[in-house]
Amino acid sequence: MIVKENILSNVMNLIKNGDEQFFHFINGGAGVGSNPESIHVALCAQTGKAAASIDGMTLHSFLSLPVNRCKHKLVKLNSDVSNRIGVKLKHLQLLIIDEISMVGFTMFQQVNARLQQIMKVKKPFGGISLIVLGDFNQLRLVGDKYIF
Repeated sequence: MIVKENILSNVMNLIKNGDEQFFHFINGGAGVGSNPESIHVALCAQTGKAAASIDGMTLHSFLSLPVNRCKHKLVKLNSDVSNRIGVKLKHLQLLIIDEISMVGFTMFQQVNARLQQIMKVKKPFGGISLIVLGDFNQLRLVGDKYIF
């Protein structure tokens, strides 16, 4: 638990004290996630069950991504939808993705592209800091390439 608290403290300090975007990968079994407070965070996962277990949303619903992620090219959102989502995410600082082993290469690219579109920033993931959590030894990816 101390390691988890140190990681969360470090992340909160990075967000509160600087404008630098960062990327973290935290490897581990079930329960490595966190419940950050006082920072603008989105908690997401690939599946509904995983999202529900962290009181988050699926990546599909959060970013209006196609459900059949591997077979279709990502279509840009029309400006009304993009602006509506952009208003909701205006203050987003950190995206935490749980069960990263279930997120394939195509989906990861789509998350990047959608955040760039919504945030109107060409930096990786639209300038939003990213933490991914999971265990690559726990579940096998289905229907896509791994992100590593």
